[in-house]
Amino acid sequence: MAFVEVAVNSGLPHRQTFSYAVPPGMPLQAGDAVFVPFGRRYLQGIVMDIVEVASFADPKPVDARMGDRPVISGAHVELAQWVADYYLAPLFSAVALMLPPGFERKPLTYYESLLRADELDGARLPPRQRAVLEYLIEHGMTEAKEIERDVKQKGVVATIGQLVQRGLVQRTYGLARPSVRAKTTRYVSLRTSHERASAAVEALTAERKGRLAKALQLLIEAPSGLPASE
Repeated sequence: MAFVEVAVNSGLPHRQTFSYAVPPGMPLQAGDAVFVPFGRRYLQGIVMDIVEVASFADPKPVDARMGDRPVISGAHVELAQWVADYYLAPLFSAVALMLPPGFERKPLTYYESLLRADELDGARLPPRQRAVLEYLIEHGMTEAKEIERDVKQKGVVATIGQLVQRGLVQRTYGLARPSVRAKTTRYVSLRTSHERASAAVEALTAERKGRLAKALQLLIEAPSGLPASE
């Protein structure tokens, strides 16, 4: 079995990686983004290395791979490790310098019942597990926080975990909306020939429309166009 060393986005100043087992059929390489169990939470992480021996016994498996290719290159993985070592910095903080904008979005966990309503009675469920399943059957795939908010009982998180282990509930992941958006710049360019534009500049100047003439002259001098703000 292969193992991976992962820099986990825990919000804590960890300088070390954490070992996780690679599930069968999940191809992983350095630079991949993953979801991993961390205590009672599931957090984002970046695979830093593939190893044959874990740094501690019986590591938990990686829960999911994000995307179908690494989010940073092997060179960036090495650079992030060097930054963390040289500046005694938290490892994920160093990794975050290499990540594309918007990557560090809040991970959302969704749950969905794998049982139908007519199968509940035959499942012989404890009252708490039945209550959660009844909620999921009624509402369909639901984000974890909504389940905790709406199911009025103690230990909802633990109950959901028990249902996942029993194979009665399926867990999937999503990401909150990114905090950044792609930046766009509006460009302006001529729609006519330089000869007609030059004639228009002369006409505008004669009409004392100097600002329009100057704007048009700028576009004549910039064949590929200019940002509208400029």
